[in-house]
Amino acid sequence: MQEHITFMDNALVQELNKRFYCLRLHGESKAKISFLGKIYCYQLNGYHELAEMLARANGEVTFPTTVVFLDNPQVLIRYSGYIGPEESRSFLKSYIAKKTDERGNSQNE
Repeated sequence: MQEHITFMDNALVQELNKRFYCLRLHGESKAKISFLGKIYCYQLNGYHELAEMLARANGEVTFPTTVVFLDNPQVLIRYSGYIGPEESRSFLKSYIAKKTDERGNSQNE
């Protein structure tokens, strides 16, 4: 549902692609994926190892999960469950405001 509603919003997708490296990982993918120097694979429990690791919060795995990383790569935010276009826009606005404020403060120091 999220890919058919949230990520069909062209303006939102353009803004996300402008500020982030976006990818989609299917939780049941059987592909081997290299991430941060480690190979992740499909597991017998029915989930891809990387998808399960990224989607796990408080001991539970929830799909869909949206994860936003910082450059280092540290998790900036993890949304468990469906996130609609308005929630995505709200996150972008707060992220942009925070980045703008950080640049302003570092220039004033």
